[in-house]
Amino acid sequence: MGTTPFLLEIGLEELPARFVTEAVVQLEEKVQHWLADQKLTYERTERFSTPRRLAIMVHGLADKQEDSVVKAKGPAKKIAQDEDGNWTKAALGFAKSQKIEPGALTIEAYNGVEYVYATSFSEGKQTVDILPQMESLITSLNFPKRMKWHTYDLRYARPIRWVVSLFGETVVPFTITDVTSGRTTRGHRFLGESSIDISSPTNYENQMLEHYVVVDAEKRKSAIRSQLAEMEVTNEWVIPVNEELLEEVNNLLEYPTALSGGFEETYLTLPKEVLITTMREHQRYFPVESKAGELLPYFVTVRNGNEEHLENVSKGNEKVLRGRLADAAFFYEEDQKLSIDQWNEKLTNVVFHESIGTIAEKVSRTQELAVWLAKQEHVPTEQIEFVKRAALISKFDLVTNMVGEFPELQGRMGQDYAEKANEDHRVALAIREQYLPRFSHDTLPSSTIGGILSLADKIDTVLSCFAIGLIPTGSQDPYALRRQANGVVQILLDRKSSISIDAIIDYWVNTLSQKGFMTADVESTKEEVVQFFLSRFKHLMNEAGYRYDVVDAVLAAPLVDVYSMFAKAEAIGQQLNQPEFKKTVEALSRVTNLAQKAESDTIIDEELFENEVEAKLLAATVEVEMSLAQAWTQHDAFAAYHLLAACQEPIHAFFEHTMVMVDDPAIRSNRLALLKRLARSIHSYADFQQIVFSS
Repeated sequence: MGTTPFLLEIGLEELPARFVTEAVVQLEEKVQHWLADQKLTYERTERFSTPRRLAIMVHGLADKQEDSVVKAKGPAKKIAQDEDGNWTKAALGFAKSQKIEPGALTIEAYNGVEYVYATSFSEGKQTVDILPQMESLITSLNFPKRMKWHTYDLRYARPIRWVVSLFGETVVPFTITDVTSGRTTRGHRFLGESSIDISSPTNYENQMLEHYVVVDAEKRKSAIRSQLAEMEVTNEWVIPVNEELLEEVNNLLEYPTALSGGFEETYLTLPKEVLITTMREHQRYFPVESKAGELLPYFVTVRNGNEEHLENVSKGNEKVLRGRLADAAFFYEEDQKLSIDQWNEKLTNVVFHESIGTIAEKVSRTQELAVWLAKQEHVPTEQIEFVKRAALISKFDLVTNMVGEFPELQGRMGQDYAEKANEDHRVALAIREQYLPRFSHDTLPSSTIGGILSLADKIDTVLSCFAIGLIPTGSQDPYALRRQANGVVQILLDRKSSISIDAIIDYWVNTLSQKGFMTADVESTKEEVVQFFLSRFKHLMNEAGYRYDVVDAVLAAPLVDVYSMFAKAEAIGQQLNQPEFKKTVEALSRVTNLAQKAESDTIIDEELFENEVEAKLLAATVEVEMSLAQAWTQHDAFAAYHLLAACQEPIHAFFEHTMVMVDDPAIRSNRLALLKRLARSIHSYADFQQIVFSS
């Protein structure tokens, strides 16, 4: 069977940079799945993307579907043929259903019984005849935002302007809106031709390069890196490459050429983060540093074009940046004309949520919760005063001119202004650290005060939203509550905090209820929040690499402090490949399984014991209870596990010499009560019945 390359290119008005990579990956996956569904074999796929095109190349695509032979089993021979060997109505009906002549039926044995079989042959279709179906694949792409244009019903990220669909040198025809597929694409908007005929898929990349379009996104990115590295060597610079910025810049252009510019040294008196944010977030520039790590009065940008007139382009970029930096310098000076307390007063006029209150009210709640958390963690009294102050002024910078213009600097400007106002350095640092972690795997607060403030702020946000019914559903999470809850778990874990998450939830939901703005039932809200945090535990434990059944086992136990929960998962995870682990789990699970039959708490009567093993199991149970309490005071999940594992021998001995479900109700109840008491200690650790063993 022959093979032919296939090229699909969707030409569009410029896509937002953040759409490009995700869209082309989605397109490639859809093509791969579609080819599999169509039973079309291929060697590999290759994706290309720029702001104006999403393209997939399928290398070595089979020229036709594989022929298929399908064998269907029908009725047994004894009902398919009569005594004379003629086909019965059952056999004739089966043949008709399979669209073959009765004479084509065969008889074969299966598991010692003879059955009628129908074998049908289906010739594969030509690939070129199937490919037009890709029209529906193109229109099914999902984007973060979609638009309509003209009078068409199709909603897409941007209007489709052309489609290239080539199977070898043959055009695969189909129409989307008013665009009919062909072989014609477009080059660079300013440097290339507006009409380019692709001779064949294999020539696509080279033909586009001739017209100043680097269609391979990775090659564009590599070219940018190479140009930046060359600048570093030539100028003895260090150009820190932010990967998110590089990805964005790469998806804004088709033909990259890096260039540099400069700005007045006087602006270096501004905080480094202000300068970097101005360049990176607003202008998509890369900052420049010396080899000692000091910011230099230069920047690097990447133009969508060649090296012609770079000096003019550089001057234009310098002019724009100069205006931005002048604004930043003005805001910086103006902000310092007011005191922190004066800025703080303005928070009373800023609404956080109409049902929750102003930011000033949120600050007050955060301060109250932060002090409670600090006391729970036995923070020294003198540090609690810093916690109070940090919480009180934690949001003042939100209403400053600088953060109003550059929201990315929230917390960072608060720290800078606090330091200039001679606030304690621990307070200033906490103002910045309250926003950590901002995303998965981000830096965590390094200070005690910063960690407590971050916890209080995030916990209040999550629980206040739940209190008024703002609960994340599906992909909808407008207040980023999942991210906030993840941050709470990560900070508690990092601090090895002894506070149980359910204790925090219980205290703060009750407090919110007392403040009078809850619209939901108090107890049901507590349960919803607990389940929400359990889902966050599960997500983070899975992300950390713990096996799914270990996670389920730990989360089935009562909530304790976060550090101990993760430690239990780690301890169980380390036992998975140990020879004795299965026997331990079997013993513990046998106890918890049978203990379910126990009635409500019954006092164990040792006078009803009939053998030594009952007494030994009670002694082991008491020892476990006392030792577990000691182990948990030290957060030692490993010691706690081994205490439970040590019960394996008395448990096996008990079941070997004792019948639990005897006829005598008093003895039966007494033995079940004994098992139930031990089961409490086991359940406090994990539900070991959740552990899965391969056969």
